[in-house]
Amino acid sequence: MRLRAILPMLALLSAAPLPSDDAGVVRAALIRVGGDRDTVRCVTPHLIGRPFEDMRRNLAGSPDILAVTPEVRKTVARQWVAQEHWIGADDLPLAGAQRDALNDAVVSLLLADPFPPPPSADEAVGELNGTDGTPATPEPVADGPAISPDLLRPGQQLQPTRGCLSVTLSNVVRHGDLAFVDIGIVGGPLSGSGEQWAFRRDGAGWRWIAGHQTWIS
Repeated sequence: MRLRAILPMLALLSAAPLPSDDAGVVRAALIRVGGDRDTVRCVTPHLIGRPFEDMRRNLAGSPDILAVTPEVRKTVARQWVAQEHWIGADDLPLAGAQRDALNDAVVSLLLADPFPPPPSADEAVGELNGTDGTPATPEPVADGPAISPDLLRPGQQLQPTRGCLSVTLSNVVRHGDLAFVDIGIVGGPLSGSGEQWAFRRDGAGWRWIAGHQTWIS
């Protein structure tokens, strides 16, 4: 067996298993990713990073964000989150109570953990891809739980294949019956995009309800 086929299996053996709720969200995300025989989706064998990290770092860089009261901090976070335009299953922007519910969940998740330090000048420059100002593909961070083969859909695999579309999923974050995942799909060195997807849990499991683009190259 070739080394490139062995490495993803070793990653699966060394990574922690997914909690059942998170596995349900990942399954729903991979269903939406889809796949076909002509262009295989090669899924990274573990979850990478977490949603909202760029937004949290931007908030951390806001003047005196840590010195203000929690209520003012929440107001600032709401202003940031309100800039995101969620697109629903009917390809129309979410509005009203649906959008408010998603944004409220995002604000709660943003403020649940301490803010990370803002990027240094060198890191900020490194986040740009080329000279056109488009965000680069996010760099992998510490490995998260493993994606088990039973979560994959037809046309998806964990072993890299020449010409396949590379698919990365972030760790899952949940707030009540809502969950969020960042996804990246890269077809080449300068060809890819990322989205943030929102899911809602109902009687049938986790269901995709909205998404918005986070980067493109």
